[in-house]
Amino acid sequence: MNKQDIQDRYNTNDIVYAFKGEPPFTKGPRNTAMGVLISRKSDGLVACNECTMWVKSIGHHLFRAHGITVREYREKYGFSITASLTSKETSFLMSENMKNRDFDISLTKNK
Repeated sequence: MNKQDIQDRYNTNDIVYAFKGEPPFTKGPRNTAMGVLISRKSDGLVACNECTMWVKSIGHHLFRAHGITVREYREKYGFSITASLTSKETSFLMSENMKNRDFDISLTKNK
């Protein structure tokens, strides 16, 4: 899959690629790039390989829209178990939210 194939598939030339560098990529199901997270530069959203919809987090989108699990999606499209399926911005915000939570450590200790 070359750059033009990807731009045609996702109907934009405003894209960046995560995890695999630059094209050419191995062609996967539904004319997708195997193991490559496609993200838009303009808003940081990521593309779902099932439907090409632009979302903040593919994981939250999958079951409702397609009835498949994240594990099934990873296997089908060649993503490793550790690969993020969210935009960089969403990943950063989720990380910051977790850091700012006030956990009560006493609830987790054995009494």
